[in-house]
Amino acid sequence: MSDLDDALRELGGRNMLVRMLTYAIRCPQVARIAAQKLQPMHFNEATQFEFVIVWHVASAMIREYSQPPTEQQLVDVSLNVLHGQGRSEPALQDSVQRLAHEVYAYDEQPWHVEYGMRLLNAFFNQVFIRELTQLGQQYDSRDAVVDAIAQVHQHMRIESSQMMDPFDLETNQPNFLPRVPTGVMFFDTLIGGGILPSEVYGVLGPSGGGKTVMAIQLACSLAERNMRVEYFTYEQPVRDLQPRVLACASKTDISRIAGKQWCDLDNLDRETIMAAAKQSKSYLRLHDRSSEGDNLADVIDVIRTAVDEERKPAMVILDWIWPLVLRATQASGRRNVEERKILQAMTNDIKAAAAKYDVAFLVLHQVSTELAKKSANAKPEWFNSAEAGSFAWLMHYCLAIGGMDPAGYCWLVGSKARNAKKQSLLVQLKGSVQRFVGVDKMMEYDRDRKSFVARDDANHMPGVVVDPQETEASPPAQDEDDYGALPGVEI
Repeated sequence: MSDLDDALRELGGRNMLVRMLTYAIRCPQVARIAAQKLQPMHFNEATQFEFVIVWHVASAMIREYSQPPTEQQLVDVSLNVLHGQGRSEPALQDSVQRLAHEVYAYDEQPWHVEYGMRLLNAFFNQVFIRELTQLGQQYDSRDAVVDAIAQVHQHMRIESSQMMDPFDLETNQPNFLPRVPTGVMFFDTLIGGGILPSEVYGVLGPSGGGKTVMAIQLACSLAERNMRVEYFTYEQPVRDLQPRVLACASKTDISRIAGKQWCDLDNLDRETIMAAAKQSKSYLRLHDRSSEGDNLADVIDVIRTAVDEERKPAMVILDWIWPLVLRATQASGRRNVEERKILQAMTNDIKAAAAKYDVAFLVLHQVSTELAKKSANAKPEWFNSAEAGSFAWLMHYCLAIGGMDPAGYCWLVGSKARNAKKQSLLVQLKGSVQRFVGVDKMMEYDRDRKSFVARDDANHMPGVVVDPQETEASPPAQDEDDYGALPGVEI
């Protein structure tokens, strides 16, 4: 939470309330949200009765005419409402007219939209705390209180429900951003050419299916290209993850470094790892959440701090989300809760954070091995299953890792990559260097052998893109501009 947000945590005092109401009535972007979320009943005796009347009239006129009323219109209709309610006291009429004048006495061009949103959020926080106290007195059941709190919280969220006029090109200037290649070609191929800020990508796979390998490979490739990554691990401690990251970044066989002290490594291995570390230093940070963390607040704090320090990440990785869901369920104190509802709420919060901070997210999620065994020809078709659908279809894009044979061959299938030339690719896991590589030969799954076998009638698999950086003989890294010539990748 920033110092400003902390200062506005409790929005008190008439002047600040008038300023919030001014933005809620006269600033178009704030008014659109306030007209939906801010109710007259949210003002109580502490804010005086004239706020209830003025906002009741103003919000109704904004919804009716899609623009704020003039000062005189606001006064006329407000006084008429008072008359209709039998409230003809001169003092009350004077207070309504004075409040309307205060709202229109403030003039700022252009409007500071973010400040207005923060004022509105601060007021919502105050109302939320007040209503939370009331709920605690109304319900005897803790579960009932939690349900009521969740409903109030969702009602007051404003970050993920903002509206925009796409044809107001002065206020909403468009950004026609190109997709940024990650350097992991099979991933770029399946999502349409690369990542975009504010998009959320999911990876589905069974236990041991290579989800973490893919996440590490993406993180290292982005870091090698001087793009920052914040990697949150909710399963493995960072000390256990570090050798895998170093093996991937340096393309060193992990069996040569796992279980050894740094001083015990061969000189060649040390030099290779040090060269990779120099290339990617400060661009990839690991955050250990293997034994802590039951909500997304700490993730958001890391992103906010990075943005404030002008080191905004290109991607935030959550590996993997289910332990976080289980901890959130336990922290809620509820029993028999539907955990997939919490998963859905978290994916919504992740998308809201991605949009707010303009960063991409990669979220890993596990499906059961039994579900993977049911995949025909080892090609995953999980997106419509009850187990995976609540996750996959809430992502902007989602990749499923199919059943892997003993040689590491498996299918990658994309859920809904609108710009992708391919929806599925055959890849091979190279566990020794913590990488997937593309496959350039025609293969099919033999259900009797439970493995992929090469077909004799073709030498190349149509449409399968092989990453030259990830083959056994790796040439120098390509520039991003080289991607325009690669088959199956649309930039």
